[in-house]
Amino acid sequence: MPKCRVTRGPRRGLGVYRHRRGTQGEVALGFGGYLGSITPVPIVLGALGLITATALLAWWGIGESVALAVVFTIVEIGGLVFIIAVGVPDWGSVDYFSTPQGFGGIWTASALVLFAYLGFDELGNLAEETRRPERTLPVALAIAFAISSVIYVLVAISAVSAVGWEVLAGSDAPLAEVASKALGGNAGRMLTLVALAATANTVLLLLVAGSRSLQGMASSGVLPGALARIGRRRTPWIALIVTWLVSICFALIGDLELVAGITNAAILFSFVIVNLALIRTLRRLRKGASLRGLVFDLLIPGGAAISCLALLARTGGVAIGLAAVLGIVGLVGGGLLGQRGRESGAVV
Repeated sequence: MPKCRVTRGPRRGLGVYRHRRGTQGEVALGFGGYLGSITPVPIVLGALGLITATALLAWWGIGESVALAVVFTIVEIGGLVFIIAVGVPDWGSVDYFSTPQGFGGIWTASALVLFAYLGFDELGNLAEETRRPERTLPVALAIAFAISSVIYVLVAISAVSAVGWEVLAGSDAPLAEVASKALGGNAGRMLTLVALAATANTVLLLLVAGSRSLQGMASSGVLPGALARIGRRRTPWIALIVTWLVSICFALIGDLELVAGITNAAILFSFVIVNLALIRTLRRLRKGASLRGLVFDLLIPGGAAISCLALLARTGGVAIGLAAVLGIVGLVGGGLLGQRGRESGAVV
């Protein structure tokens, strides 16, 4: 396999980075919704508190962050298994192939469900913290993707069987609704705590990965070198502050559905660009290859690009418009920062 040097340009890199911070804001608002269901804390205030608390932990150290993430993950999986179990008696009570919103509703839901898989690619940003990443990361991705998909499907079946999609759609704490209906209010409060742990875990990991992403681009010289500085806690503190601020801005929007739409639209567009770039790269690397081999190589990225475009169309005009504005800002800002980074050089 030919050796190649992979770089992330400031425009594309900042675009993906910004969209991921939108994901943080989205998950943090979800945390605020669950917190608001059991306390008088406003949703936005709860989201801002979570982002700040996890940013402080991420600054304190990668070891401590990962240890807490492992604990949160165990709690999260336990809660999801509990939801699956309490819904099993109701399996088969509803028509799982019913489509009240038609095929268009399926596409719209698919665009939102994409959010559940956004964290997997962030593992690449933690490669420097991993032993033998070229071997362990692909295996970890495949295993995590398979296990998560099975859990997601089973949770969805149990949830719509026990409560119904209408109730779930109108709730700020859908998992708690399922537990409350099956076992009473105490179970609902317990699941709310599980959901708080799950959303906090996601925000923490995205903050850690996001700061590493900025650090990596700065170390490569495509962003100002200050972003690559490592503090006494051996964490990229300047990159972490920037990540915290961007996440705060998304959380301040306050509308979970709007933030989700903007984030998904922006990420789907970035996925289209990435797949088109992969097609171009493969064509360059496969010069002289047979037509059959070339078609096979291009089939997956081409199909992925078309699928992302189809999903993008279902995110809504407002979300697409705002995502486009963010994209333009990112192009301009990425170009300026990239120029400064090349002039100043990286500071490692």
